[in-house]
Amino acid sequence: MGSETEAGSDVDNPGGSTGGAGAVKPYYQDDAVTIYHGDCRVILPQLPAFDLLLTDPPYGIGADRNLRANTKYGRAAAISRDYGPGGWDTETPSAETFELIISKSRRAIIWGGNYFGLPPSPAWLVWDKDNGATRYADCELAWTNLNQSVRSIRFRWMSA
Repeated sequence: MGSETEAGSDVDNPGGSTGGAGAVKPYYQDDAVTIYHGDCRVILPQLPAFDLLLTDPPYGIGADRNLRANTKYGRAAAISRDYGPGGWDTETPSAETFELIISKSRRAIIWGGNYFGLPPSPAWLVWDKDNGATRYADCELAWTNLNQSVRSIRFRWMSA
């Protein structure tokens, strides 16, 4: 394994890099990083401790219902994304999954952390999506276990 390792959650491939069974296989690997792409509930138990876990797990808000696919929402300039087959955003990961994430990784970044009962953190990450007057959320929040101040970045996620 490289010096930085990432594992994440992927609803399109719930078996992850393992195909649902056997030893985990990296999605990408070089001398500096190993990336696993799949369901962290399958991958994490097979890994030793590592440097970074970056994940954007299901929020349990029904985003998979695809109600807006291929239509304009509010005054959004971009067409909404088709998330494919549904059923992946019906519930949030368990408390045990989050405990495993935090215990296995030296640094953890969990996008959508505001949807989960995570411990207090002084170091939230804030993505200001600079999306103007739409009905989409203005920001996305990521919980971290980092020892620093809150950080923000402004980056337009949709074309205007």
